[in-house]
Amino acid sequence: MSGTPPPGQGGPPPEHGTPPPGQGAPPPGPGGQGPGGPGGDLSGVQPQADNDKLISALCYIFWFLVPIIILVTDMKDSRFAKVHAYQGLVFGAVGVAFYIIYGILWVVMTSILWFLACILWVGYFVPLLLGLYIAYKVYSQGAVEFPGLTDATKAVFKDL
Repeated sequence: MSGTPPPGQGGPPPEHGTPPPGQGAPPPGPGGQGPGGPGGDLSGVQPQADNDKLISALCYIFWFLVPIIILVTDMKDSRFAKVHAYQGLVFGAVGVAFYIIYGILWVVMTSILWFLACILWVGYFVPLLLGLYIAYKVYSQGAVEFPGLTDATKAVFKDL
């Protein structure tokens, strides 16, 4: 016997502010409150499988179909896909609201000034083009956070 206790048993007390070995704080992640966890920022969320980027990008093109498929199948176990499914649902709801409001404004404006119909129809492509841009960012860069969309999604879905 050398007189020194085995590591982790006895010995001098740890310095102030340093947790004893093996008793540190849990790492942040899906279960924690750190990056990538509930209530935290989403910048640490990364795709887990090869098809996560593709299926997540499709959430912004097929607004309700792909997100619902993700949320009712085993794909919801991937935090990356689940975040994009929620954001795709919110994006789709905003897109539908845009189409309703824009359609009403289009009818009113073109009934007053009929020649505007030749120009204003281009506005119907705004949600589609924005969805394609977001899908490109998700697929090529694995982006998770988008201004306005991420905040709105966090407000609607508390388990994000």
